[in-house]
Order: sequence, then structure tokens, then C-alpha cells
Amino acid sequence: MEGLRNNKLAEDLLHLALAQGASDMHIEPDEQGVRVRIRVDGLLQHLCVLPRAQQSTLLTQLKVWSGMDIAEKRVPQDGRMLLKYVDTEVDLRLSSLPTVNGEKLAIRFLQRQDNLLSLEQLQFSDSNLQRYRQLFHQPNGLVLLTGPTGSGKTTTLYATLQELDAAASNIITLEDPVEYKLPGINQVAVNRRSG
Repeated sequence: MEGLRNNKLAEDLLHLALAQGASDMHIEPDEQGVRVRIRVDGLLQHLCVLPRAQQSTLLTQLKVWSGMDIAEKRVPQDGRMLLKYVDTEVDLRLSSLPTVNGEKLAIRFLQRQDNLLSLEQLQFSDSNLQRYRQLFHQPNGLVLLTGPTGSGKTTTLYATLQELDAAASNIITLEDPVEYKLPGINQVAVNRRSG
């Protein structure tokens, strides 16, 4: 793809994805090269195909920046990093997965905590927002939010948590992983290794 500089390949790809409004990026090796796809409005779309020769450089840059072990290519890994973009910082959550064609890397772009949305900003209809608020303000019960990757589950849950009175309630979350830290909320990161 023209315009991508070898010495700044990772940064250029991340900026290009953010400029197109991506919530995720997938870097996937195959026989022809390294396919790069982004998720915009819940749908994956083609961004570019890079030569196989650039795979190692690209993955090494991203793994170093996110605190992953660059020598380990046989087991899945997770990492995090901050990226300066325009006038803000974006949190990135990275996950590597070994495949038969080499390591695949998935990247989730997360807005900074000070950019979290309120329920009013989530484009609920007035009647659905009223129903939803009635549900999560009940003294007990269960509310399930389901949907495909990038559909807004996490955004909706964090908007909901911001609206609850953390000072008057004992709110505990179990998250995999904790994406944003919220004041007054007891957030627990799921750790399968420790049970």
C-alpha cells in the first residue's frame, strides 16, 4: 500500500485505521501476504495487504510497544499501549494468536476514559432508553447485553455504570479485561490462571 513508511509502518497503519473510524484492526498472515482489515460500524472491511516480508517488522513493533514478549510466537498473548492521535490519546488493547500462517494480531481501539459516552449519547430511542433505565434501576435482577464485536456492549455498560450511584451502592464488576477505571466502582479483572 502506497504511503506507508517501512520505519513507521505500525504507527502509520494505526493512524490510518483511526482516521477511518475503526474500532478494531486485524493483522492476519496468509499465503499471499499480510491482510489488514478494520472494523467500522461493526463490519470488517479490507484496509490493505502487505508483503510477507513486512510481517515480522510490523508485529515486532506492535508487540514491543504493548509489552508483549517478542520471542514468544507459539502462545496467545495480550498487551496494552497508548497511541497519540491528533489531539488525544487512544488506548489500544492487543491480542496475538498463533495460526498456521504465523501470528495474527487483533487490536481494539478504546477512547480515553475522559471521552466515555453517556446513555443519552448512545442513540437509544426515547422509549427504549426509558425502559432500559427502569431495568437497571431495579433492586435486583439481571440485564444481559449481547451482540457482535464492535456493536457497543462495553460502551453501553460503562455508560450505565457511570449513571448508577456508586456512593450509595456496592457495585462490583467482573471484566476481561478492565478497559476503563471508574471511580467508586469495584472492578475485578478476570484472571483464569489464579482461578
